[in-house]
Order: sequence, then C-alpha cells, then structure tokens
Amino acid sequence: MPALITVGIFILFDLIIRRLFPSAPISNFTWYGVNIFFSLIFWFWIHMIFNLTNCMALRKIFAGIIAITASLIIGINLKIYQYFGNYINSDITNFLRHNRFYIIDCFRSFVWLKPQNLIPVAVLIVLFYLIWRPPLLSTFNNHRLYIFTIPLLLGLIMALSATSQSINNTTLDVATIKATIIRPFIKNKGLHQSAMRFRINPIAPKNDYNILLIINESLGKSNLSCYGYSIATTPWLSEWVNKEKNLYLFQKAFTNSTATDVSMPSIFTGVGPEEGSNKLHRLPLLWDWAKAAGYETAYLTSQKIAWANLDQFIITPSLDYLFSPENSRAPIINDTGIDDRITIKNFDNFLNNFKKNKFLAVINTNALHAPYQQTSDFVNPPQTSTHAMITLYSYWIKH
Repeated sequence: MPALITVGIFILFDLIIRRLFPSAPISNFTWYGVNIFFSLIFWFWIHMIFNLTNCMALRKIFAGIIAITASLIIGINLKIYQYFGNYINSDITNFLRHNRFYIIDCFRSFVWLKPQNLIPVAVLIVLFYLIWRPPLLSTFNNHRLYIFTIPLLLGLIMALSATSQSINNTTLDVATIKATIIRPFIKNKGLHQSAMRFRINPIAPKNDYNILLIINESLGKSNLSCYGYSIATTPWLSEWVNKEKNLYLFQKAFTNSTATDVSMPSIFTGVGPEEGSNKLHRLPLLWDWAKAAGYETAYLTSQKIAWANLDQFIITPSLDYLFSPENSRAPIINDTGIDDRITIKNFDNFLNNFKKNKFLAVINTNALHAPYQQTSDFVNPPQTSTHAMITLYSYWIKH
C-alpha cells in the first residue's frame, strides 16, 4: 500500500538523519508513536483522495505532485536539521513569511551553485512516483470513511500542536505538516523591532584609540592555526601573536548562541539571550556608547540585515556609516551575503573619508556561513565538487 510504504520511508530517513546529526534524540517513544499514527492517517487520507478519480491522466499528475512533495520534505528537512538541530517548525515558516527573499538566497546557495544536491532529490522523486504510480492502485470509493478521517486528522493536529512533548518526537513529514498548517495562524512581527533606547550622556574617554571589532560569521577556534590547527589558516595572525607582546589570545571563549539573530544583538548590547526582549530593546548599542564618547561610528556587514528585522534593531541615529548588501547592489553569492572583499573595500572608503580623529567600526563577514562562499571575483576558491567542504571552510578562514 503506497501510504504505508511512504510512512515507512519517512521513518527510515528520520532515524538516519537523527543518527547522522545527533542533536535532538527521541525522548518519548509514546509521542513518537502518536506521530507515526498521525502520519499513517494523513497519507491514508491522501491515498483516498488519489482514488476519488478514475482518470488516469489526473492520477499521474497527482502521483507526480506527491513524489515531488515527499522528496522535498525529506531534502529540506535534512538541511534544516543539519544546521539547526530540528525539523521545520512554525517559527521557521513564520520567518520565511516575513523574509521571502531568504528562500531565493537559499536556492542560490544550495541548488544553483551546487546542482549536485538535486541528484538525491531526483532519485527520491523517481522512487516515490514508482510507489504511487497509477497502475498499481485500485479505485477506492468509500466516501463515509473518507469523511470520517477529516475530523480525526484535525484532532490529531490539535493534539500534537498543543503539547511540547512532540517537539523532539516528531517525524519529519509530520513536522512539515504541522508547520505549514499552523503557520497561517501565527501573528509574529519578528524578534527585533526599532526601540527607544536609554540615552547616554557625553563621555570623556581617557584615550583616543580607534576601535575595530571584526565579527567572523561561523568562525570556530578549532580551525585556527594560531590555536594549533594543522592547516595554516591564520598565517598572518599566528605571526602577529608570536611577535606582539601586548596581544592577548583568549584560550577560553564561550558563545551565547549558535543563531545569528540571537548572538549579534547580544554582542551589540551586552544583553544575554536569557535576559529578555524588553532589556534587549532598551539598552544602548555599541555605536550609541561610542557616539557619546565622540567617536565616528560605522557598521559594515556582508550579510543582509533586513531579515529577522535586524535592520530596525541596529540602525540608530548614532550610526554614522552603514554598509550592507541592501545598499551595495552587489550580487548575493552565499546564503544572504555578498563577497567579503567588497565589504573590506568599503571599509577602506570609510577610513579615507571619516572626519573625526577616532572611530569605532564593526565589520561582519559572511564567507564562513554554510554552505560557505562558492565564488569570488577577487580570489579562486576550491571547487567543492572535488574538495571536501572543510577545505573550502579553511580556505575562507585564510582569505
């Protein structure tokens, strides 16, 4: 039976994904079983809809739609689980609703620049089409049973959505169904908004040092040669560390979050992610403090800032110079980012034109964000078709 085979495939991939990326193991097998039961009911319901027509052409079209949908459910959830440790949920679909351009950027990063990713998806499409192809099916016209399954289906959706027990105990197809059905009822304007922050009185600093903060997206200590990594990823920094006596190399560092939209606002304000949104939107940003001390301020980022309302959050009257993909007109080449070399060139422009005798500048790179920068007009990164992704990651740390 196609419905039963389809559910079996989803369970198989679910277990494989959890094995490959052990982020959120099954914690309650009872709820996991409930999710499997819901999956069976849902695909049995799809099977009955499929059999409501005797038209072979419509059945073939419907089989194709099912095959593409089921394959995309597996492929998309695999990537989401790989990077976030969970399947698609209502938060993700709500984010995409407010940031539709992100879908285009992801398509470019994971499909357009890496067409080999389509091969396993194409294989899955063929597999599911063979499972659902019309010649293997018989007509099913029990309308009473069809009508009975609708309230059962809706009841299971409500039960699964009303409890947190199903968060880590959900199969990937059920997670997708829940997220796409629940999403339209969620009204969330986003985590970040513009706010009236505390005003800072003028500050008289004890020195006139320039301050440059470089935030390297997704940079890990374990891949830096200045910390002992076998590949020479930081030759200039390593030399600087060895020669400069006043340079401090931190041996213990902790991240406040693995998500950019949480960690970046925390860095800019000093507010921990556990301290609440109200405090986050009230305390001044880095450039607010610098402006009060008489500094000229700049923020240059290779990453788009419109997503997650970050632009509303970070742009304040204290920010003198802002450079981002939105005002650069440079092409997006990696996730939501432009080439870092373009951002650095604009920092040169800022240095040549800043008017005061001291500045605070924040530079935010993007090349190390998965799936890592694939192309550049300034350097020639290795091709990932013949090199491991770690090679590309190490390359962009160095360059």
